Amino acid sequence: MSQKNNYPILLTALRTMARLTIKRYTPIIIGVTGSVGKTSTKNAIHTLLDGDVNVRKSQQNQNTDIGVALTIVGATPKESRSLVEWFGIGIKWVIKMIVSKKYPEVLVMEMGIDQPGDMEEIVKIAPASIAVVTEIPESPAHLSSFKSVAQVANEKSKMVAQLPKEGVAILNADNSRVMRMSKKTDARIITYGIENPADVMAQNISISIKGTTFKLVYDGKTIPVHMPKVVSYGAVSTTLAAIAATIALKQNIVTAIRRLESFSLENGRMNLLSGKNQTTIIDDSYNAQPDSVENALLTMEKIAGEERKIVILGDMLELGKNEEKEHMCLAEKIIAIDTACVVTIGRRMRLLVETIQKKAKEKIIAQSCRSHEEVIEKVKRCVKPGSIILVKGSQAMRMEKVVEALIANPEQKEALLCRQGELWQEREYKEP
Repeated sequence: MSQKNNYPILLTALRTMARLTIKRYTPIIIGVTGSVGKTSTKNAIHTLLDGDVNVRKSQQNQNTDIGVALTIVGATPKESRSLVEWFGIGIKWVIKMIVSKKYPEVLVMEMGIDQPGDMEEIVKIAPASIAVVTEIPESPAHLSSFKSVAQVANEKSKMVAQLPKEGVAILNADNSRVMRMSKKTDARIITYGIENPADVMAQNISISIKGTTFKLVYDGKTIPVHMPKVVSYGAVSTTLAAIAATIALKQNIVTAIRRLESFSLENGRMNLLSGKNQTTIIDDSYNAQPDSVENALLTMEKIAGEERKIVILGDMLELGKNEEKEHMCLAEKIIAIDTACVVTIGRRMRLLVETIQKKAKEKIIAQSCRSHEEVIEKVKRCVKPGSIILVKGSQAMRMEKVVEALIANPEQKEALLCRQGELWQEREYKEP
């Protein structure tokens, strides 16, 4: 966010450029918000639409007002580092506006919030025609900037509230806070879910090392879905939201579903990697909050079967006053899936280790560490051939460093792991 401080005039110009671009080309804007699964949902929507329509998605997780504006004008995040590059963005934009008549028919963009008022700024730049809301758990990320979960939900609901009557709200039927947003709009509502009745549903979910399968139920029809490159229970909900978006755009569902065979999650998000000593790594190191950790543990249980389970966790950050409770609550889930070894890093996760030691006694080896190097050494002592190893933690915990040490082919880290860019590599790890 330093760009805001360094070049306020240029950032104001960027927002104006974005608004003028929308006004000229009038694309359909699909906004994706929620506290879990925004990036994966955005990418799934793009996968399903690409080929039928000219579609552009926001890059990486660029979900602030600046990231949204950059997506609209067709610039990448790397182009916005220096004053010269900012002027370059402006010149390219002017040329495009004068010369080019071509522009994406659909924009798919994450719309994230860090503090009150953020969503208002984003929808001023990019008013969504279709609003997709994923999930708002009881302990969402960034809660430290808000007084309550209700305030988080209220801020995110502003994307739904601004929909025109001819727009569409796509809401998660399994999340009560999301479903309450239906009262804030006169737009068409399409619901999706697994547990509760919805317009778009998944049944008979099966997860194995060979991928994820389920039966899609929509409009009285049942369609089989197979995602060979996806191994994640949480990704099923992501996929349902994306399918609902294709329905909202009146695209062929069967054609869209076929594209899921090539869909894969981003680096650091529930990726299966080959580990040293004939192990399998579930790399979910991109980020962490309570619900996503539980989903990762559930997926691990389904994949691992009777194999030795090793869980490596870094702190979950920005949970506000529920911080200690949420870390300790993970103990029950870890014990329930018959975990052999738990290794953690971070002062908050020490509470989890202490809780496991009290409840599981000597059934689970639970150890807390102060550095990635210490984590790696302790994990090596727990590993046996065939072990399934889950690695997860918040961004600032830099858990990809642990994954790098455990994978069988670390020379391919740039292609396999998250946070391999120059700026991330230059940052030293400091315990938050």
